Amino acid sequence: MLSNPVLPLLSNEREINIGSVFQSTEVLCKRHILSLLNQNQENASGLLNLREFKFAQTVIFAIEEINNSTQLLPGVTLGYKIYDACGSVSQTVLSGMALMNGYEETLHDESCSKPPFVHAIVGESSSSPTIGMASLVGPFNIPVVSHFATCACLSDRKRFQTFFRTIPSDYYQSKALAQLVKHFGWTWLGTVRSRNDYGNNGIAAFEKMAQQEGICIEYPEAITLTDPQEQLLKTLEVIKKATARVVLAFISFGDFVPFLKLIAQENITGLQWVASESWITSRVIAETKEFSFLTGAVGFANLMTVQPHQEPKNELLKEFWETAFQCSFRNTGSGTPVCTGSEHLTELQNEYTDMLEYIRDVNFTVKTGEKIFFDASGDPVAKYDQVNWQPAEDGSLQFKLVGVYDSSLPSETLLQVDQENMVWAENSRQVPVSVCSESCPPGTRKAVQKVRPVCCYDCIPCADGEISNSTGCGRLCSVGRIRTGHNGLSLTISITAIFWTYVVYCLIKNDIDFLHLKTSGNAI
Repeated sequence: MLSNPVLPLLSNEREINIGSVFQSTEVLCKRHILSLLNQNQENASGLLNLREFKFAQTVIFAIEEINNSTQLLPGVTLGYKIYDACGSVSQTVLSGMALMNGYEETLHDESCSKPPFVHAIVGESSSSPTIGMASLVGPFNIPVVSHFATCACLSDRKRFQTFFRTIPSDYYQSKALAQLVKHFGWTWLGTVRSRNDYGNNGIAAFEKMAQQEGICIEYPEAITLTDPQEQLLKTLEVIKKATARVVLAFISFGDFVPFLKLIAQENITGLQWVASESWITSRVIAETKEFSFLTGAVGFANLMTVQPHQEPKNELLKEFWETAFQCSFRNTGSGTPVCTGSEHLTELQNEYTDMLEYIRDVNFTVKTGEKIFFDASGDPVAKYDQVNWQPAEDGSLQFKLVGVYDSSLPSETLLQVDQENMVWAENSRQVPVSVCSESCPPGTRKAVQKVRPVCCYDCIPCADGEISNSTGCGRLCSVGRIRTGHNGLSLTISITAIFWTYVVYCLIKNDIDFLHLKTSGNAI
């Protein structure tokens, strides 16, 4: 396939090269497109994805640590080629092809017989692009290791024989979310998902597990980044009219931000949000004060010192610097301060510096005691931290660790929650209630409402001869039952059975008395 060459965003080629594909920045992608069209690149504008930039810099840092180690790979030097997928599945596939073949514009006899240019590929961050790339390079036995693609479909070893990941499958996340919802007694909720592999497969797994736990879905909505505003407003109207007070948002970060802006404009508050891992640790969202309606959100989640003058050819680093410090390396005359390159990362508070602090404290001898391995499906052990969004003093939201979910533990201890230290929607300390119908009081039973989920029912009086002396009686009442306790044992006695036993006893006793009297008379 010949076309305009797909060039790496960052590159440092060595003996053995590792490829990476991320979604770092809009502006550099636009500049590349404008250069191909021979247009002025200064017209390009866009946002830098700090989280994706962090991922890219982490790969570089890890490779350099390996090269500097005398124990890990002595005598071998690793290099890297990092591509920007620009948020496009097709661009991810093209990047995968470039990592396999290089980016020669002229083919020759050896082009199709030489080994792949890279020995492994790290990425992508989203499931759909990763599926495309893993499908492409898998037949050539090139490993693909993703740090953030969680679709359960990627565990299919028949389709993705060379795929691995360092983040658990959404199968486990969906199971953990179902346990979380059950734990707080939310049997009636709405769901909003991304209309892609990540959202569709994640919600499908959640619905299956939620049904097993007696949880009902009032509405299943789907959105995507390219939806027109009219479509998003229809989804918001469904949420506003619904009676469920809990919403599970199984949404990709890119799809969620435009939707959140619309929710803020419509002033929709009072909902309890349950998050998927794609956005539960996003500082971009948490620190946006207009999104304060996400207070109480709950979900599960699983840098080095650099300066631009140290890497003058690193355009991505320059883009990050301009975004982080609100300055420009080009004197545009627009009043924007000029970047000096000597600004300090320690002065920042964002996802990049969080990773910076984390890496500083990490012991790369890997003697943490934690077992890290891939199972037969290429997945790690599923262990999540439960995160709760709580208000900070400056009006933004901060992350609080309030529990853990560990799939390796026994079923009764899978989920551990520190409920006393949690906050909920509108900064309440009271666990919100989200049920379709309240529990039936004593003396009544459940009658399921027609054409509605089993969680929706009416409470009707028990029939004559039947009683219910407990709250939440099922569809059938006990037939005249009394429950009593004796020596710690529970003894159930049926009044009806006692009555008929007494009647039969009386009849038999009368017959016995009659026969006894007759016998006595004969004897006289």
